[in-house]
Amino acid sequence: MWPRVLGFRELAEGDRELARKASGVRGKKTKRLVRRSSGVAEKLIGIAIEEERLLAGVGVAIYRDRGADSRKCGGYGQSRQRWNIRLAL
Repeated sequence: MWPRVLGFRELAEGDRELARKASGVRGKKTKRLVRRSSGVAEKLIGIAIEEERLLAGVGVAIYRDRGADSRKCGGYGQSRQRWNIRLAL
């Protein structure tokens, strides 16, 4: 073993992220996944609040937005439907 590698391993003992950086493994996929899931917690909190309002007796009207976004993906046209929530007070 090379002394440099041993030094990195000793330094990174107990710290997985430091060990991964020392080994040279790229974290590109991990960074991409973190960026994708950055708003998940806020969305889940919003859903929970809407469910609480519904259970509390406030009417909620869910309707499909007539203007669906369309985008091309891999040469095929795909439409994405948007659902909106309105509170009926």
